[in-house]
Amino acid sequence: MEEFFGGSTRTEKSKKGKDVIVNLEISFMEAIQGCQKTVSFDRVTICSTCNGNRCRPGTSPSQCTQCGGSGRVFYKQGFMSIAMECNTCNGEGTRIINPCTTCYGKGYNNTNVKENINIPKGVDDSMNLRVQKKGHYSATGQHGDLYVKVKIKPHTYFKREGFDIYTTNYISVSQAVLGGKLKVRTLYGEVNVNIDPGTNDGDTKKLLNYVKLY
Repeated sequence: MEEFFGGSTRTEKSKKGKDVIVNLEISFMEAIQGCQKTVSFDRVTICSTCNGNRCRPGTSPSQCTQCGGSGRVFYKQGFMSIAMECNTCNGEGTRIINPCTTCYGKGYNNTNVKENINIPKGVDDSMNLRVQKKGHYSATGQHGDLYVKVKIKPHTYFKREGFDIYTTNYISVSQAVLGGKLKVRTLYGEVNVNIDPGTNDGDTKKLLNYVKLY
């Protein structure tokens, strides 16, 4: 409808660059204790030679002679005026006469970068960590965000369910009938646990103050 009533046909450029998603695998204890990791990925960055203006240093974009810099051309059809995107400049209103030889007139380059990521204590499996303004560069100068999807390696002894940590320990028949003590490994060292008389197979005993996930 904008075409028939003289509106602009140009598609508004995104103000923000695209987001980047990377996968990061960490160990069980790194997830519990928190850590710092370095991720490597390809990112669209502003061209350091032309600083994003796409022109060879010392030159600048020229106004499009076809649309006069408006990015639109108008056509009369009866009593109506139809606005169309300028095919010469693709709706930008400017033309690059002397393109940058580094980015070939794009204003950006694909660069492999490394970022240090702080992994908070208690991060859960498949959680996405957002790092603002570390994504792709856009023509408006605003970067997207970096999302780090965390994958936690399973532990051979501990098992996590939400904010709880479970372990499986074996006792003798006499300990189950008469009770006793059992040395149990926790996240912060070994502790002695009292086994109640008459303990059944599969019973769960809660240990407090040995799990701190936040």
